[in-house]
Amino acid sequence: MTAPDVSLNDLVHIGPGTLAGRYLRQFWHPACLSSELNVKDKRRELILGEYITLYRGESGQVHALTDRCAHRGVQLSLGWVEGERIRCFYHGWTFDGAGACKEQPAEPHAYAARVKIRAFAAREYLGMIFVYLGEAPAPAFPTYPELENEADGELIAAARAPVPCNFFQRVENAVDQVHVAFAHRDVFGLEGVPDIPDYSVEETSYGLCARGKRPGKADRLTHFHMPNINIMQVPPNKDELGWAPNIVWRVPVDDHHHRSVNIRRVKRDPQAPQISRNYERTTTDRQVEIARAILDGRMRLDQLDPIKDRAIIVAVQDNIAQMGQGVIANRQNDHLGRSDVGVIAVRRLWLDELRALAQGHATRQWTRPPGGVEMTSGASVE
Repeated sequence: MTAPDVSLNDLVHIGPGTLAGRYLRQFWHPACLSSELNVKDKRRELILGEYITLYRGESGQVHALTDRCAHRGVQLSLGWVEGERIRCFYHGWTFDGAGACKEQPAEPHAYAARVKIRAFAAREYLGMIFVYLGEAPAPAFPTYPELENEADGELIAAARAPVPCNFFQRVENAVDQVHVAFAHRDVFGLEGVPDIPDYSVEETSYGLCARGKRPGKADRLTHFHMPNINIMQVPPNKDELGWAPNIVWRVPVDDHHHRSVNIRRVKRDPQAPQISRNYERTTTDRQVEIARAILDGRMRLDQLDPIKDRAIIVAVQDNIAQMGQGVIANRQNDHLGRSDVGVIAVRRLWLDELRALAQGHATRQWTRPPGGVEMTSGASVE
């Protein structure tokens, strides 16, 4: 019997057992910043609709477990890290990084060897902790040579506060260069790229390459990597010099929230005052609050200064557009045109993959060029 065809509605539900949830669990996703998990620290994260416990053992190694003790279902993240194990605060059951129960202090005849909770693969890279929530074995970990060279500047990693709308609205935005001429015109106008581009999208071995052509300017390239990654150059903030390579993941928290996780390499102005490393975190907490205030009519977008508020204004503008579509956009009412080639293409890739999954077929094996992808800012040609 042929499996039923998939629909746009299948793109947005990401919990365990859903089509999109099963598909997303075939990939690695960033869960938090490395700096947010010190030795013997633990933290609870909601990702893809699942709570997990992340903890760093005394050796410095990161472990990821389901956030429920096998004894009575208490949050494991409330416990204590001891060596490379974590002990539940309720009755002291202890688990190692592989999820095996190693101790049951109150049991006279312990049966710990028969108890196990789910463990997930975890890896640190470029200032982030990544997890794989799918079935073992985990796929090869993807690397991004575009950001690995320390000579290219300082590495900055930032995880924005969760945005109250579905992740796929942000995925579609990632392959839409046309909105830049309108939603971001007061910011990107400073860099000379606000024109409406002659826009095209081509399928690649990793997903899509979107190319925007503007008279007298270099092509602006945006590389969308399946299933939820965007790679491009971004303009400088504050004390930064020149455009910088940037990777951003649109990570679903649940069906109604997502988080943008960014990594970029920047060169800083040596004459500029040093900025606190808490600066990135502080600005991310404001972006959703300001967007909500604007959508509620308590604030106007033009109250933000394109220069002074440069670090947050682009995210606020994107949040207004995405949150303003509703928590989950009603795509049945869309009227797509020629300029929506990116949106059409990314929906097609995703629907093709979910259709294969629904019918029990293998999904595609996406691969990157060994040396990375070409990136240009789209700024004026000298």
